[in-house]
Amino acid sequence: MTVNNNPIRFAYWVQNVSGGLVISSIEQRTSWDIDYNRKLAQIAEKAGFDYTLS
Repeated sequence: MTVNNNPIRFAYWVQNVSGGLVISSIEQRTSWDIDYNRKLAQIAEKAGFDYTLS
């Protein structure tokens, strides 16, 4: 899909250093280690995401 002849690019949110999408003292169900982030990045790339947002 394009808008004004520019392709639409998609981004997804990555975890912060506390392992979640927001800073919180609540226990998170995500991790910030390299293996977990690599897995998520590969899934996102296969789904068509171009960028990450932190």
